[in-house]
Amino acid sequence: MYCIRTDPGSPSDSIDLEHNPMSLSDRQGPSGEGVRWCKTCLKVKPPMTHHCHICRRCILKMDHHCPWMHNCIGFFNYRFFFLFLFYLWIGCAYTTYMASIPLRKQEEDDEDVQVLFTFVLAIAVFTVLTGLFSFHVYLVLSAQTTIDFYGHRRRRRQARLEARQRGEKFVPPMHMNAYDMGKLQNLRTLFDHGGSYWWLVMFLPHNRPPKGDGIHFTQRHADDYGRTIQRLPLVLDEDFNTTNKGSKNDTFRHVR
Repeated sequence: MYCIRTDPGSPSDSIDLEHNPMSLSDRQGPSGEGVRWCKTCLKVKPPMTHHCHICRRCILKMDHHCPWMHNCIGFFNYRFFFLFLFYLWIGCAYTTYMASIPLRKQEEDDEDVQVLFTFVLAIAVFTVLTGLFSFHVYLVLSAQTTIDFYGHRRRRRQARLEARQRGEKFVPPMHMNAYDMGKLQNLRTLFDHGGSYWWLVMFLPHNRPPKGDGIHFTQRHADDYGRTIQRLPLVLDEDFNTTNKGSKNDTFRHVR
């Protein structure tokens, strides 16, 4: 219920970015691009924010739009979605085990159709959930969203293709994600709500909001991203793609 009822958050809900141009330079992505601007909402898009055409607004740290939840999964409700997958996975595992007990005790000609159906359904859902839950565990430990994951993979493929066209050996970058602070710290960022024993209660349900505002995120080697302010073309972003426009639309970013 928390995942369904909790708003994932949008830039306008957290802070007014439109009337503070100097602060926009602190919200650029680590790639060195200009500050992103949503062509649909006509609002500034902080890092990892994307426009959802179903919700018709930008979503902070958007992971995906979930039709089962009838809601976007973003900064303020991702933990609830992750815990939902975990509880559902545990429930399917328990149901599979309990349904297997009477099946093992019955004779072949005395099988209970209902128990057999429950067992088959539970193990099928459990198998699917294992893959989905494992994928989101990987995303949490690597500080990515689903959109980030496919974006990084697309950039790797493009870089590999360009290297092949130049006749060079492709060497993948060590760190494509500047927000990856290490597995333990990434896990703590999602589940830590204070206290030294956060890891003991990380999977317990509670409705406390996550730390932060969905706009500022700690970056690896943050000091590497600039010392001064420079005028740059504005970046328009629509459908998760960015395109550079002319110099008549200017914004700020940090440079060395």
